[in-house]
Amino acid sequence: MTRHDAVLAACRQARLACPELALAHSVRKDEALSILARLLRRRKNEIEHENEKDRTAAQRAGASETTISRLRLDADGAESLAVFVETLLRQSDPVGRTDILRERKPGLSVMRRRVPLGVLGFLSDRRPDQLAVLFALALKSGNALLSHGGPNLLHSHRVLNDIFAEALRAAELPAASFQSLPGFDRDGLEDFLRIPKAADLVFCLCRPEVEKWAEERARMPLFFPPSGARHVYVHADADPIRAVEIVSEIGRVGPWLDETAPVLLLDRQLDPALQKRCAAAAAEAGLSLAGARGTRRLKGDIAPFDGDWSRGAGPGCVLLGLVDGLDGALEHVARHGSRSVEIIVSENYDAQQRFIGEADAGLVLANAAFGDLPRSEPDLAAVFSGRKLHGYGPLSAKDLTVAKTAAITRR
Repeated sequence: MTRHDAVLAACRQARLACPELALAHSVRKDEALSILARLLRRRKNEIEHENEKDRTAAQRAGASETTISRLRLDADGAESLAVFVETLLRQSDPVGRTDILRERKPGLSVMRRRVPLGVLGFLSDRRPDQLAVLFALALKSGNALLSHGGPNLLHSHRVLNDIFAEALRAAELPAASFQSLPGFDRDGLEDFLRIPKAADLVFCLCRPEVEKWAEERARMPLFFPPSGARHVYVHADADPIRAVEIVSEIGRVGPWLDETAPVLLLDRQLDPALQKRCAAAAAEAGLSLAGARGTRRLKGDIAPFDGDWSRGAGPGCVLLGLVDGLDGALEHVARHGSRSVEIIVSENYDAQQRFIGEADAGLVLANAAFGDLPRSEPDLAAVFSGRKLHGYGPLSAKDLTVAKTAAITRR
């Protein structure tokens, strides 16, 4: 059997497993999740050992420290995954939930019932923990999952795949509902991407150049984590204390914003002393600063920047810009924003409401920092959160279902 035939067979098996998994009782799915949590704890040292092999190989290949850190999955990370899985156990099953039930005319009832999407795909060359997150969510929502990992995740994915298979088998759920696609290189990935409708939605967590390459070849919908700038805009009417507090947290966001560039926008009408305090607050948070012309007066060590604001100036660096009022801030957001998280600091209610209404993002905050929001499991926010498909928060099982409309005529 050729590799293309093997990939095609895996896709077909996952599709054939969909009906049984979609109709599986909540008790069986929760049993599989409970077993998954136990296995993650029982084998956490093995997970760390296998992950160490991947990180060592990446280090030998000359990968950057940032890249290597994104490959890490140690015993503590496996424990956090187990906790995350247990939070899903406490949630209701979204499948079969009836959203609308009404009578359109005598004898005709119309309802909208939640059903699984079908087959999900996951392409990844970093963050091995997110494979476990997505597997658990797919299982809870009754979706099959096709996984393709990059060569730098070979050992981590291998042990996780074995754990997933054991959990499905022990709960007597279809083993074919999870498939690890053969081929850890681009040729194997291309075999998958070129199969029409192999998956109903594919989550792609790869380096930007790989994401672009995949998008050019895919014959199925791809969904990417946020990329671009995420802004904190300090309006002319900002409260000084709150402004400094929020700016000091500009770098403290979830791992799902790895590829976004932090940008601090200061209103030109803002008090000059407060402008300097905001720049200092970002620096005191352990971040380097780079900025456009005119920002160096705020802090002497601000590096000049004339590049693409959507790409940023690199890890650990905040871009600093001066804008002409709310119009200038919204223009910057529209041009460079990641459509993930945007923040305004202002005591002006009208300015707040306009920013909330016009800033194009899944999460818009006014006088609040990202860390102010409650999170069920902050270290495991799914990397695709904050996109407009489902708004703020960890990707939920319900987000992986759709509404099926059914009509019933009764005599």
